Amino acid sequence: MKAIYKDSTIVEREAKLKYSIPEYIMMENAAAAMHNLIDEITAQMGLFGDAKILLVCGSGNNGGDGYALARRLHGLYKVSVISVAEPRAFEAMQQIRMVQALGIEVTSILNSSLIRLSDMIVSGANIIVDCIYGTGFHGPMDENVEKLLKLLNASSAIRIACDVPSGIDKNGHCSDVNFKADYTVTMGALKSALFTDAAKDYVGKISVANLGISAKDFEKCGPADFYLIEKSDIKLPLRKKRSTHKGSFGHTLVISGEKSGAAIMAASAAMNFGSGLTSILKTSQSNLEQFKISPELMITQKYPAKTTSLVIGPGLGLFDQTIYNDFTAWFSSAKNPACVLDADMFSYENIGSLLAQINAVEGARIVLTPHLQECKNLLSNLGMATISDFIDQFKNIVLVVKSANTKIFTNKGVYFCSDGVQSLSKGGSGDVLAGMIAALLSQGYSALDAAITGVEAHALAALTFGAEDYSLTPSKLLEEISRM
Repeated sequence: MKAIYKDSTIVEREAKLKYSIPEYIMMENAAAAMHNLIDEITAQMGLFGDAKILLVCGSGNNGGDGYALARRLHGLYKVSVISVAEPRAFEAMQQIRMVQALGIEVTSILNSSLIRLSDMIVSGANIIVDCIYGTGFHGPMDENVEKLLKLLNASSAIRIACDVPSGIDKNGHCSDVNFKADYTVTMGALKSALFTDAAKDYVGKISVANLGISAKDFEKCGPADFYLIEKSDIKLPLRKKRSTHKGSFGHTLVISGEKSGAAIMAASAAMNFGSGLTSILKTSQSNLEQFKISPELMITQKYPAKTTSLVIGPGLGLFDQTIYNDFTAWFSSAKNPACVLDADMFSYENIGSLLAQINAVEGARIVLTPHLQECKNLLSNLGMATISDFIDQFKNIVLVVKSANTKIFTNKGVYFCSDGVQSLSKGGSGDVLAGMIAALLSQGYSALDAAITGVEAHALAALTFGAEDYSLTPSKLLEEISRM
């Protein structure tokens, strides 16, 4: 798990003071990280040493990183530089003097026509490096820079952003025009600006540049604001003990309603993700008879005696008084009860009193899995302005907000999953996730561990089909989950 910061400049400043690291050392390491990436890319392209590298530099330290990179690349590659403004930061001024001493031509955007700049970009640049703004962008964008970015984005070159793609501010808000990177080399630590949904189309593959100290030492200089979930954080429910039986792995119950197909998908996911027993509860509004249901799934009209976790919401429709009474009675009487609330539950007008009741149960493990609009509906229903308000009130609840970058909110911290892909944008994907998390709860996971493993495994399973795949279905996703 990696640390993410809202404002890494505070941590960088502390690191400079604590470890006596001068600015130019950090700048050299930033340039070295980008240089290494360019070497890797050009080697893969078969152009090592022969590629044309175009660097576009701003006036601040981000531009200084670019000038330092130009100096390192000179003599190894065919290097050209575009300046969008005269350097103002001291280190950037130092770096451009060294660049000019080497005889590298720096073309000013102010003194060149767009036709001239277009020729520089289109006529064979293999790699373009954006060193214009970094974290310093706060808008509005200069009109000439905006035109330049459009030219850069139209190029067939591989595009690398230094720190943060130009056009994205420190809060992750995007301009009308942004540099569209294939790779982003961010400096020192991960920034939360790179993980907003809006930024996801512009950041490409993200890596962190070591600025002269290890990530471990860097993180000692300030607490992380968020954490990035990685593949290594998954705790798969592998069955390592040999002397077991089906009851050893819990009994997941899924409540079915008006659209029972959603409940079937959730139940199938629970079975595929390790639940020892899985049942579907048939309610008065269920239409289960319309489906061919796997014999692996049991159909019941009452709560099984040894139910260990429950899924309620997928395709449910009306949350009537009978369902409410049965659910709250079971939850209040069960030992260490666990549940996943999804979909239609977030439109339930009395969701506040329900959450208050189950949140108060000792040992309860509760996960909510709304998508963005459902989360907005939930907060509006509760009369809350922010997710922080929700977590402050419901301290025992883990809130999983599904989006391009899914976020897990808890009273222990906030966790980001950036591995989700657009191929998951298909009806039923969320039902699968709800079933996966419930299966882990049935097997004794904490609510947070179940959410982290479920969300990341769900994302990685989809990734095997490819981000742009349009044919991914819940059933295909289930097959991949069973192979993890």
